[in-house]
Amino acid sequence: MDEVEKPLSLVLFSGTDDKLTAAAVLAVGAAVMGRPVNVFLQYYALDAFRAGKVGADHALSPEATAAQTPAVKNHPGTHWSELFKQAKEVGEVGVHACALSMEMFKLEQKDLDPLVDDVEDDRRARDGLPWSADGPHWGHPPGPGRGPDRGLVRRPGVEDRYPSLGDEGEARAGLDR
Repeated sequence: MDEVEKPLSLVLFSGTDDKLTAAAVLAVGAAVMGRPVNVFLQYYALDAFRAGKVGADHALSPEATAAQTPAVKNHPGTHWSELFKQAKEVGEVGVHACALSMEMFKLEQKDLDPLVDDVEDDRRARDGLPWSADGPHWGHPPGPGRGPDRGLVRRPGVEDRYPSLGDEGEARAGLDR
């Protein structure tokens, strides 16, 4: 698969204007290059995409200092929502709300801005996939530190390139196989 064909997937969980702007810049840039873009909204990012609240002030990240805040707020750049609209106009861009976050905040799709295309339900058990929404991971696939396999993925050949790593990427200093 050519690099341009690979989709750019962005997971947004913060709803601050600076982080939303950064994500929108990435989305529009990838869309202009012809890359498909998937934007997944969860937690506080959903609040920024609520109907009637897109244009509101969503503050800045806590990292913004008192001296930086006025410079960022007064910058005449394009609003993040307009950048997302532009990205959708020029390329294949999907904006998806997390069903678990929607449920947590008691939201329905009608509560969201039209920028949001749909609600994605990642609870795979309903589709017969191997992890359970009712189990300890509550809709999340086993990853590092979760489940009996601890989320390890076999990477054939990795030990050939990096002798100190096993075929699962684990450190194996002093271990003979």
